Amino acid sequence: MPCWIHRGEPMSKVAEQALMEYFEVMLTPPREALDEVQKANVSRLLEQAAQPEPDSTNAEIASTRVEETIEAEQPIPVAEPEIESELVAESAPAPAQSWRQELEEEFQCLYFQVAGLVIAVPLLTLGGIKRLGKLSHLPGSPNWVLGVQLDAQDGKLNVVDSGRWFLADRPQTDTEECDFRFVVRLGDSPWSLACESLLDAEPLHKSEVNWQSSPKRPWLAGIVRDKKCVVLDVPELICMLDAGLDITVKES
Repeated sequence: MPCWIHRGEPMSKVAEQALMEYFEVMLTPPREALDEVQKANVSRLLEQAAQPEPDSTNAEIASTRVEETIEAEQPIPVAEPEIESELVAESAPAPAQSWRQELEEEFQCLYFQVAGLVIAVPLLTLGGIKRLGKLSHLPGSPNWVLGVQLDAQDGKLNVVDSGRWFLADRPQTDTEECDFRFVVRLGDSPWSLACESLLDAEPLHKSEVNWQSSPKRPWLAGIVRDKKCVVLDVPELICMLDAGLDITVKES
């Protein structure tokens, strides 16, 4: 991407603390409603996630070392159309419904935007939020992989071009100019989605979601018409990414 590949910037200590407080609040069994203090914590997190800490010598050394190891790694697999069904079968089975069953009637979601598309990730399946940093390209990786980003806490994250992956049916000019600034980690996997902006973290009621179970779109958990957004099935999406599949895969 043109302007999104820039110098790695570790998250500041203040932002890390805000992130921990945020998840502690959001992953606790919900009360009847979020109080004003909790809402303020959410807003503070989204603001502080955008405030990088100045580069340090240690961060530079760590980045260089990891980049050297990345060079020798195997490329991310790319799915071949004629064997797409086999690739899906070989991928580790996802607990397709278990995470949905664990959701409360009202659950928290992080909302972010990619090329005009609003995406919601249930906090139950969210691994974290990071700034987009310096990327190292892996030769032979799919065109929807921007590169690998070093993270002090999570190690190496494969950063997905969300515009190219989710909007593969649109003209390329619609997605190639996305100004990605953040990455949203999927669970505890090495995969993360690049996004342009973090919108908010708000509660969502199960009854608001038009739940989906189409084998043609396993990554799509549901659609929220009132909010005009899609809810991700993170375990299924991770399986697809592990297998090198993108949104254009069709059922045979």
